[in-house]
Amino acid sequence: MLSISRITPQQWEVGKTIRLAALKEAPYAFGTLYEDAVLRPEQEWRNSATERALSANSATFLAFVGEEAVGIAGGYRDDASQKTVELISVWIAPEWRGAGIIDPLIETVCHWAQSVGAMQISAWVTEGNDRALRVYNRQGFITQSDRQPYPANPDLYEILTVRPLNEIE
Repeated sequence: MLSISRITPQQWEVGKTIRLAALKEAPYAFGTLYEDAVLRPEQEWRNSATERALSANSATFLAFVGEEAVGIAGGYRDDASQKTVELISVWIAPEWRGAGIIDPLIETVCHWAQSVGAMQISAWVTEGNDRALRVYNRQGFITQSDRQPYPANPDLYEILTVRPLNEIE
């Protein structure tokens, strides 16, 4: 049975494990390199989980099937005055892709974003990651003309997608 919840400070190890799995399996999709993340000290992982559990400006959500963490997604903005939250760190374990996890996980982040006053949510998608782009488009994200260099590889670019949050119930 699928359950999705905001990370708790006590789940820092689960957060670390799934984040490292995501970075290792899909390095093209994240601005952080596995090689850098794996070297982070424990206290940094603990602090990150606590921040994302309690902040009004950043949140991480974990998807579980039973006791197994199978997905992760987050939302981030610099400060509460911003009306756009960025959807970040979206990943589903390969063996669970296509199992109906991604849509409720993204919806959970969208509901959180709306609850903290955001009017829209954005996501940057690496060019060539057509599967992710299809998911976002299905979720109501509209592809924009904005492009930026991909942080981990300046030879790649990311495309901006944006979804208004006013239609969420």
